[in-house]
Amino acid sequence: MLASMLTLLILSSLPAGTPGHSVALEYLPDGSALVAETTVPGDLPASPASDIVGVRVADAPSESHRAASLWVDRAHRNAIAEETVINGHGSGIFTSWYLNNPRLSRYVTCGSATPQWSYPISSDALTVDIAAAADLVWSATNRVAGTFAWLDSGSSPSFTASPGLRQDISEDGSRLVFVGLSNNLVCINTSTQTVLWSVPLHTVGNGINGVDISSDASRVLVSAYEASTGAQVYNMSNGALVGSPVGNYSQTKGAISGDGSRIVLGDFNGRVRMYEWSGSSWQLAAQIASGHSWVTAVAISDDGMTVAAGTLGFSPNRGKVLCIDWPSSGTPTTSWQYTDYGDEVASVAVCDDGSVIVAGSWGQFGATSGDVFTAFDHDGGIIFQLLDDTDEPGSIFSVDVSDDGAFATAGGKAVHAREMGNGGQVYSIQIMPTQQHDVAVVAVISPTENQQVGNTITPQVTVSNMGQSTESFSVSATIKTTSGTTVWSGSASVSSLGPDQNRNVSFSSWTVPSYGSWVFSAQTLLSGDTYHANDTLSVGLRAYHDAAVLSIARPYAENTVNMAMTPLVLVKNCGTYSENISLTMTIDLAGSQVYNQTQTLPTLAPGATLLAPLPSWTPSSVGAGLVEASVTVTDDFVSSNDDASLPIEIVYEIIYDDGEWDSYYWVGSLQDDMFATRFTPTISTPFIATRFRVFVNSTEPFSWAGLYPDNGSGRPDLSNPYYYVENISAPSAMSWLEVPMNVWINEPGDLWFVTHWPDAKSLAIGGDNDDPIDGRSWWHNASSGWTNYTSADWSFRLTLEPSFGMEGGETPLRFSLGIPRPNPMRSRTSISVSVPTAGGAARLAVYDLAGRCVNVLNDGALTPGVHEFEWNGLTQDGSAAPSGLYFVRLDAPGCRSTGRLALIR
Repeated sequence: MLASMLTLLILSSLPAGTPGHSVALEYLPDGSALVAETTVPGDLPASPASDIVGVRVADAPSESHRAASLWVDRAHRNAIAEETVINGHGSGIFTSWYLNNPRLSRYVTCGSATPQWSYPISSDALTVDIAAAADLVWSATNRVAGTFAWLDSGSSPSFTASPGLRQDISEDGSRLVFVGLSNNLVCINTSTQTVLWSVPLHTVGNGINGVDISSDASRVLVSAYEASTGAQVYNMSNGALVGSPVGNYSQTKGAISGDGSRIVLGDFNGRVRMYEWSGSSWQLAAQIASGHSWVTAVAISDDGMTVAAGTLGFSPNRGKVLCIDWPSSGTPTTSWQYTDYGDEVASVAVCDDGSVIVAGSWGQFGATSGDVFTAFDHDGGIIFQLLDDTDEPGSIFSVDVSDDGAFATAGGKAVHAREMGNGGQVYSIQIMPTQQHDVAVVAVISPTENQQVGNTITPQVTVSNMGQSTESFSVSATIKTTSGTTVWSGSASVSSLGPDQNRNVSFSSWTVPSYGSWVFSAQTLLSGDTYHANDTLSVGLRAYHDAAVLSIARPYAENTVNMAMTPLVLVKNCGTYSENISLTMTIDLAGSQVYNQTQTLPTLAPGATLLAPLPSWTPSSVGAGLVEASVTVTDDFVSSNDDASLPIEIVYEIIYDDGEWDSYYWVGSLQDDMFATRFTPTISTPFIATRFRVFVNSTEPFSWAGLYPDNGSGRPDLSNPYYYVENISAPSAMSWLEVPMNVWINEPGDLWFVTHWPDAKSLAIGGDNDDPIDGRSWWHNASSGWTNYTSADWSFRLTLEPSFGMEGGETPLRFSLGIPRPNPMRSRTSISVSVPTAGGAARLAVYDLAGRCVNVLNDGALTPGVHEFEWNGLTQDGSAAPSGLYFVRLDAPGCRSTGRLALIR
């Protein structure tokens, strides 16, 4: 488990003191992860009174609706149901499980707690943003795995695009919009898989909260955490901004009405803010104080006339739901409030006409109070509740409701959000009034998705009577090709099925004729059925051989010269047969092939993936190149996924990370907090340290940083720096903080770069949690001293460049100033100056902090090579210089370099 003082931030990367959510993570000895949500109020006072004076408090049961939980899936495999959505028609549920065993699961709303299928996501500890269309069409994005869409019944994505941060899919499923890692907004035509437009985001701020497409697909709202221009609306036809963005001081995802004319936002000043398009600009229609510190969730009905908001109040923690009526003309007013929540209301949703509102809450931490899930009618009548601890011991993170308000879903964590733990749950909830006549197909028992040519299938489904009358009806079924041609059909009869009863129904058999993909569909045919959304259920089936290269995991885009690596390729058996896949990798540098390896992988079952290693490779020269990987398998049915390529660069920079930051770290003890990475040079001495950089999430400064030798015991020698600099910060966030240097080093051994925090909370640094972990990252505080951290590689990078012009030569490439040794000094110190082939005049002098010249050590021409100069601590007139800080400066052709020196008497 992590040291108690080491905090890992995953879901939030905010500058110090900025209000918002973050997540602390710990690891158990078995490698599984635990998380706990934290909320940073910022400089906010305690929340005012919970109730809004003059606004009715909802507390009565609904007279117009009733509801029940259909099923709950608690088979979490130590994963958390971070987000769950329901398609517009209400027939399917899609859930993003993260933390451990990350996956996406599709359920049948009126079926069972067993997913119809799950799709694994190879990206531990990272959430996946998901969305649903009106039909059974789903989308998702993850900053490592990619962006996906499922347009049919199968578990394999219909297409994959580049990784992203947030996304949404249009109501008709024809458009997918996502924010890419470079903060560009991308719109894809899902049927042709082509990019329709890509534009840079106007504002990124402290992170992207969400993407929301209007149901008519005319506009898309992007919410960023930025107080002046965070909420930005774009035209879906061309990506152009619609009006000027407005402020969004929060991590709350904004919502847009069905026609794109109204948006609703929630902020960390406790306000619900509603804007309407005037034809030329976004006009503030209302700004409603919630009575709590934060508005944490907002939603708007498709007709734009009903707004719901969830809140968080501090001291003590509590939450509420507000319902706001927004007439087609006139001022929005708060209709009712519901305050029976013991902590944050994390999610709200509203059906198209505003008749049903659902909300999910964390529940009270360490006690029992109120609800964790509530369904309301438009007037605030309580349709359904899950009581904190009594009905649900965990927290609800996400809720959604079907377009007509008939079905809802809720998902979350198995224990309280603020408690360190894992596990989760997904609910399917029926809200619609029970129908007199309603039968449904709730499960497909056979066929399963993966088939083989020659298999004989006996289709079988489960039907359910969800109405109030005993029913007799027929069931039809078809198998069609993906182009819609029917290749099999069948029918069966069901007699005298009582209310709330299920029955399995079988059809005539079918034999898989050839390689291909098909869709099996079954439909109930009850005369007088008053609800048809659950009549039909479809699944995909396929039979073929197919291997795919999902990605080249190593080499990385940037790689260190002379550093050995094990190339890795992520390979998947996308077919329906077990396969022995042949994998080939080639690497070209500067037009020449430097690596070519082929090997046969262990047998992979259908759907299985393997991060396949290849023989080791050590790049021996710097330069640009290309890595190509390909797979072959007998009778490969899909050739378009056989290959992948990756442009690479071999550099002098020493890199121990993969360039993707899975988390952000800081020590958190506020007492002599430091991070360090131990670097082993990959080129021979002498060399020049030219740059250090670290990826940070804030523009807050480090109090100091420095380059140090090893002390001989595997720790940095902080008393003898090669380079030292104070008060350094990044120009923007999130970005690289760079420290340029010009330090000539001719001593063997490892080097350490150390960063030191001020004794106050400050910036966090990026960390790479993926294997292999090099074990070179360390943290320090006053009580623990130096501690090796073995669960991540810090994003520390150090560039060491050769000091000589030609291999085997003895002449430096450029003028450079060495570090004074020893430093601090008492009576004398030695300072090296490297002189290139051309030689030249150089002035080396010592200055005090006021900029006065204390002594000149050289002022004239120097021959090529390395020269050592000694300062004996005396001024130009021969008197002893006082104790204190001094600077050594070298002025030479193409060089002005300064080093720091301490004199102690």
